[in-house]
Amino acid sequence: MSKKYAITFDIDWAPDCAILECLELVEKANRKVTFFATHNTPVNAEIISRGHNLGIHPNFLPGSSQGSNIKAIVAECLTYAPDAWCMRTHSLVQSSPLLHEIFFNFPQLLLDVSLFMHRSPFAHKVKWDFDGVSFDRLLYNWEDYWQLFAFEEDKYPELFFGDLTVFNFHPMHVFLNSSDGSEYRQLKKEHIGISHTKLSAEVLDKYKNSRIGTRNYLKEVLSSANTCVELGDI
Repeated sequence: MSKKYAITFDIDWAPDCAILECLELVEKANRKVTFFATHNTPVNAEIISRGHNLGIHPNFLPGSSQGSNIKAIVAECLTYAPDAWCMRTHSLVQSSPLLHEIFFNFPQLLLDVSLFMHRSPFAHKVKWDFDGVSFDRLLYNWEDYWQLFAFEEDKYPELFFGDLTVFNFHPMHVFLNSSDGSEYRQLKKEHIGISHTKLSAEVLDKYKNSRIGTRNYLKEVLSSANTCVELGDI
């Protein structure tokens, strides 16, 4: 029996060429997915125009480029995706006070996707209802960054778990076809102080992995016989 899956992407300040690479892959497979925006780029509008969902990816870590407090950070992110109804926090930063402040002040947000358990067979949605604030939370169960630490050369990892798998990919890892993360670490080492949003495809090409890696994993998911669903349908 066919399993269900949903695909998300944390843009994470990736250059446009990497985001567009992901768009082309999902378009070719005729799948609808969700991107979580981190910055202002014309590709955000392209994502929406192609019928995909654009949520926000607020960064609450110290030194955030998006603002100096919770309300300012979320408000800034909503300038990238004014119609966003879902979010995932950068680095999965979360607490009850943080979530309450976000969803109290920004009622257009209806879903948080910051709960994560890699390779859990039980991806599911639950209701968060506390002190007058109510919204949905979705546990997702596969992420490319975590899979890097379990990389096995020339071998595909198990990619589907339980009845529902909610995937998260990063455009940079897809573009580089990251294997164990060494490609991305080398890129960062050689481009210290340069915003990744400004890196060209020609620069990134130098760090591409030719072994089985993240791009291959995504293509394997997209070409499977399983049923792709959107976050709003879960």
